[in-house]
Amino acid sequence: MPTVLVVDESLSICKAVERALVPHGIGVLPMTSAPEALAFLEVEVPDIIVCHLESLSFEPFDFCAAARRLPGLSGTAILGLASRGWPDLRWSAEEAGVVTVMPRPFDGRDLAATVNRLLERSSLPTPVLGAPALQEPLAELRQLEGFRCALLVSGRGAVREVIGNRAIAAAVSGDDLEGLLRVAAQAMAGAGLGELTGTILEGSHGVVLVRQVATDSMLVVVVSGSTPLGPVRFQFERARRAIQQNPGAPTVQPAHV
Repeated sequence: MPTVLVVDESLSICKAVERALVPHGIGVLPMTSAPEALAFLEVEVPDIIVCHLESLSFEPFDFCAAARRLPGLSGTAILGLASRGWPDLRWSAEEAGVVTVMPRPFDGRDLAATVNRLLERSSLPTPVLGAPALQEPLAELRQLEGFRCALLVSGRGAVREVIGNRAIAAAVSGDDLEGLLRVAAQAMAGAGLGELTGTILEGSHGVVLVRQVATDSMLVVVVSGSTPLGPVRFQFERARRAIQQNPGAPTVQPAHV
């Protein structure tokens, strides 16, 4: 049974989460304080964390960031609850590792649907690449503040390798990245802007950089929306070249979009 840790000082909200999720076969573990929740997370790893992002009894973003740093929790999805919407909380939430925000109070059916969707996304396909292709090329990029995850994805959408936050990686890998690149390339050509070598997108999970690195592989990197893009683009390009030279990559001949 999947489990959801709820961190909210309101017992009524904790009970509401329980009423919404238990009928769907999802266990709920209520915690009313951040220290209590962090002590629990040091010994147990839930499938999802639900956190009140406007709590006055604890600093919610510090709690989320601290939870992310614990062993085994870097890929656990964090769902925020707030009276304000995602646009108002976006930058702070992204920096703390929150993947999405729902209203508080919430509709139980919407909460159940969102939690189930996050549970599905957290189950990435087993990578099919034998030797790690991303570890060494992305070593410096991973050190940049704001790095969230990186994926090596086949043209058919199969995830070959993942580094970083698996929940965000799962959400990004569900998009039709190859189709998006194809549309962008057509738009570039139609506007007379030359050949497309990659694209940068801004979305709810941060800034997404996509570049085809081989005839059947794309490199996808996600960073926080507040991350300066100059150093990211420099390290992204270095990683792309290193991957193309890696004999363990599935196809090392570069291809144009």
